[in-house]
Amino acid sequence: MLKQAGLAAALCVALAGASLADDAAPQFMKVLDQDRVVTAFNVTVGELESADIYSAGGEEIGDVEDVLMNAEGEIVALSAEIGGFIGIGEREVLIGLDALVWDGDRVIARMTEDQFGTLPTWD
Repeated sequence: MLKQAGLAAALCVALAGASLADDAAPQFMKVLDQDRVVTAFNVTVGELESADIYSAGGEEIGDVEDVLMNAEGEIVALSAEIGGFIGIGEREVLIGLDALVWDGDRVIARMTEDQFGTLPTWD
């Protein structure tokens, strides 16, 4: 749990550009209700999970694993499997919703290739 809290803090710093005190680090939890609406995208958790994630240039970079909420119950991030080939070398990372756009049946990440490499991992 401490590892996830530390990673969550790193995600917030990386995506928001702000620093957080250790005691203010958010903890993310998986959203279990598949029918809950992700208001940022106007789709349900079930529709979003397993969706493919593409770069802004149209390259497929991974897929959504879990939809995550903060301690207040707000949906704020996704965990995603990115990279690798046929499951080898993939890593699961955290991506804040503010870096993503829903496009019909897939997610578009507004990030550079370098930014993908710096995303915190999620276990």
